[in-house]
Amino acid sequence: MYRGKIEAVRKDAAVAIEVDAVLNATAKAAAAAEAPTHARAPPPPPSPTTATQKATSSPPGVKPLSSYVDTKALAAHTSSKEIELIWRARFVSAADSLCAAVPAATYKRMEVLAKTHPMFLLPLPREGQGVEMHLLQWTFPSKDSATVIFTSLEDYKLRGEFAQPHTTLTHHLELAESHGLVLAQGQVLSERGVNVKQAQLLVVAMQKFYGAIESPETARRREMLEMFTRGDEKFSIEALIAEIQKAV
Repeated sequence: MYRGKIEAVRKDAAVAIEVDAVLNATAKAAAAAEAPTHARAPPPPPSPTTATQKATSSPPGVKPLSSYVDTKALAAHTSSKEIELIWRARFVSAADSLCAAVPAATYKRMEVLAKTHPMFLLPLPREGQGVEMHLLQWTFPSKDSATVIFTSLEDYKLRGEFAQPHTTLTHHLELAESHGLVLAQGQVLSERGVNVKQAQLLVVAMQKFYGAIESPETARRREMLEMFTRGDEKFSIEALIAEIQKAV
């Protein structure tokens, strides 16, 4: 189904150059670090917040869970299913929003990998246009939140640190210990070239690469994360595209 798209990307030298640029930047950052790679991540492209930074309260622009729901009233429910239904109902009329409820154990697996591999590339197939590359980055702006931002690689190539993400997905951890549930909500800015359905595909791919769903492919996907983080020249964009086909 995607054979034609894959071949188009393989022949597109521009994509290879973009990917090499990101890998080179990652490799240089790792080589310059005196500590292990996971302790000092490459500079984040679209956000000034470093991947491992944590604060005692939410910084400007990062909304806590209480900004969306009455946290005390929500926590009064003992059923995780009830909490999930209430949470989803909060965003049912928001056309450009993303919403999910993630088991705390599942989120924890992603968090562990995210702190070691805060940046990664994801291909997004586009009908009749081949495959478009997107850069994702995890940030930890407060003790109760973790945000994933998605930016087109083309925009990052043109604007660098001033590139604007088209999708943000924030995980709220306030109920993780008490109820075993992490509530996630996000926003898609469709005017930046990605619609909600496409953003959902990127989020699903991100979850599978970061261990939310364990499968026979888990070890191979983790190896790709490791290769990208250390700037390994053997990191293959063709292999990544083929893996994405299985992931979404």
